[in-house]
Amino acid sequence: MAVNLVELVKGYLTPEIIQKGASFVGESESATQKAMNGIVPTLIAAMANQASTTGGAEKLSRILDTGKYDGSALNNLGSLFSGGETTQKAITQGKDTLSSLFGNKTEGLVEQIARFAGLRTGSSASLLALAVQLILSVLGRQRSTIGQSPSALAALLGEQKGFLSGLLPAGIGSFLGWTGYEAARPRETAPYVEPKRETPSWLIPLIVLGGIVLAALGWLLSRPTPVRETTVAARPAAKMTDLQLPGGMKVSVPEGSFNYSLQQWLAGTSDTTVPKRFVFDNLNFETGSTQLTPSLSRPSIRWW
Repeated sequence: MAVNLVELVKGYLTPEIIQKGASFVGESESATQKAMNGIVPTLIAAMANQASTTGGAEKLSRILDTGKYDGSALNNLGSLFSGGETTQKAITQGKDTLSSLFGNKTEGLVEQIARFAGLRTGSSASLLALAVQLILSVLGRQRSTIGQSPSALAALLGEQKGFLSGLLPAGIGSFLGWTGYEAARPRETAPYVEPKRETPSWLIPLIVLGGIVLAALGWLLSRPTPVRETTVAARPAAKMTDLQLPGGMKVSVPEGSFNYSLQQWLAGTSDTTVPKRFVFDNLNFETGSTQLTPSLSRPSIRWW
């Protein structure tokens, strides 16, 4: 299984190490952490490019051998970032390694990292030098497993390109002339889908109330009343319309009546004005009572 060097190196950059590094360079911990997040993949990508040729792999192996990078420094990593003699020595050696990896583009890389993380260029240069020392120590420890040969080192670094895609800070890949290390792209948002129109929540109680009112009217109008002979003027028969009630019941009412107007408002969607008033038609009561008066003009309602 391929070893992910980026994750391996970042595992050593604990909050305590980041705090020590931030204190040494005089920057905030958040800016120092952001700088390291960009520096580590950038340096590993540079070493992978270096080891992609036979001469480059041999040169990198000589750096590891000459500097005696066997991974022992990882046992006391705090001293590397604490600012003492060990730190100063590591920065000096690290800057030589950076020049070997980036040549005349080293200064430009320092400025790129400084802009990326919001650091001073001096802080950026020190963190790059310390990070390259950390990565060389990790590579030295890995050699005890994969072997000391340049070809084994080249194979290890050659596996890293798949892990590095999208990790480099924006612009660094193009600045160094690399391909396949594009910066992480912003996440694409899902296309907007217009929400389905639903019945307003405030209208549901009104629909239920309307059904109750219609049912109550049907019950009142169906009650038997004393037959009283009354002579009334004939009036034209109104056109009847069938209305669908909740529960599957239907009722036939005259067009233009109270029941008809109420049903049309409840069924429509254009008129949402509330409160809404409706006037009962042909509904009369005995004076001072709740008793309905007999009337031949009572609306004709038929239920089924």
